[in-house]
Amino acid sequence: MGAEVTWDGEYRAVTIKKDTTEIYLQIRNRNVFVTTTKNGKERYTLLAAPRIENGRTFIPVRFVSEMLGYNVSWN
Repeated sequence: MGAEVTWDGEYRAVTIKKDTTEIYLQIRNRNVFVTTTKNGKERYTLLAAPRIENGRTFIPVRFVSEMLGYNVSWN
């Protein structure tokens, strides 16, 4: 998707940046912060929190994709 993804080990958080959008997700926290130049900083609550399983970080792909301006559909 062309976004920059960074990991903060101290806070166990993932930051995703693309163009004027920044998404901040924390492991085991359903609250997500999305900052854009248009709307400023907004808080969203996810149905499932990001998690680490077997050394891999899982984040909500639909939410992140849609916040970056992509359409997601299920077939």
